[in-house]
Amino acid sequence: MVEVPRAGWSASYTIGLTGTAKVQLPKQFALLGEDSIEGKAVRVTASRDVAVYGLTHIDYSTDTFLGIPVELLGNEYIAIGYKNVWSEIPVLNGSQFAIAAPYHDTVIEIDPSTGTTTRPSGDPFTIVLNRGETF
Repeated sequence: MVEVPRAGWSASYTIGLTGTAKVQLPKQFALLGEDSIEGKAVRVTASRDVAVYGLTHIDYSTDTFLGIPVELLGNEYIAIGYKNVWSEIPVLNGSQFAIAAPYHDTVIEIDPSTGTTTRPSGDPFTIVLNRGETF
């Protein structure tokens, strides 16, 4: 089952032991906000172990993610990014990351090593997300 619980969207799939499923999420679930909390986390449940990854490609931008099982989540992550070398579309000039909360009251501290349009570098900040929210 693939779902975006806070939006009330879901889709079911039956996959063989060595099969794959291509899931097309509706465009309304794209994370377009900057420095914002949205209820767009995707949850995947399965009766067996599965690997979950995502890929989005549009002109001049490719984005990916790896879905990590909740029981394997850690406490520290590093988001790696790189400044774009092509500057003709300013909104695409930079790197992005997103976080999805598996539980209510998920406290996240972010310590940006480089500045953003809304946050200075080296100034840690904390956000609190509830289950199904993204930042």
